Amino acid sequence: MPPLSPEARRVPEMFRHFHQSGILGDLLRDALLYHDPHKRDIVADMKEIFGGLKLNYTGLENIPVRGGGLLVFNHPDVQVIAPAVFSLPAVFERAIGRRDIAVMMGAELPIWGHVYFPGSPWLINRIAGTYPDHFLLVPTSKLRLGYESGRTHARHEAVKRVLDSHLLAFAPEGQIEKDGVILPVEKYRHRAGNIGQAVTLLRGPVIPMGIWQDEAEVIQVSIGPEFAVDRHGRDGSIEMMAHIAAQLPGHLRGPFR
Repeated sequence: MPPLSPEARRVPEMFRHFHQSGILGDLLRDALLYHDPHKRDIVADMKEIFGGLKLNYTGLENIPVRGGGLLVFNHPDVQVIAPAVFSLPAVFERAIGRRDIAVMMGAELPIWGHVYFPGSPWLINRIAGTYPDHFLLVPTSKLRLGYESGRTHARHEAVKRVLDSHLLAFAPEGQIEKDGVILPVEKYRHRAGNIGQAVTLLRGPVIPMGIWQDEAEVIQVSIGPEFAVDRHGRDGSIEMMAHIAAQLPGHLRGPFR
């Protein structure tokens, strides 16, 4: 049997964060016990869930105070990336007075490869539905019905959110790094580059964000200045990852060292 996916291996640890926060029961009630999920306050909830962790954000002056924008980030392990990106609405609200950011994330919990836990798409959709303005789900398993159409819809919705003057964040790598080091270029989602180029053509800012955990176990988030994505496809993804790498310590930059 193949080894479990990194996401599956981290489920117990993420469950512990939610359980210790004291909101797990209320979250599951609001997500599962009604015909439609009941909306929750993501800023309040993420403070409860990740409030005990050490997070440090630099470069917040590069986030636009108004208007749309695309934030692109690397994909370290779940216990690093989840607190870093799920806390963005709270961090942005405190720093620049806006919380209108959505994160593009996988719509399934993989077991290994393209095999995912049965029922996980429904569960993830219900939980994300309690924060309807803050998550954009995208199919990641080719075994799912409607895989291609779902991904096309997510790409169009991503650009639309930026055009509608909101912030959207996603990871061009599309899969978890090993030891926090940026993956080889052949691993990148080639259509991720199309999202970045589309935002650039529509005169929206593309902003790099490097995420890592340092030796003191502080989760660091470094936000760089905006840039233009001049190429499409995988070349555009490589271009975005090069700017993200510039925000990381040298030993984590992978092919961009």
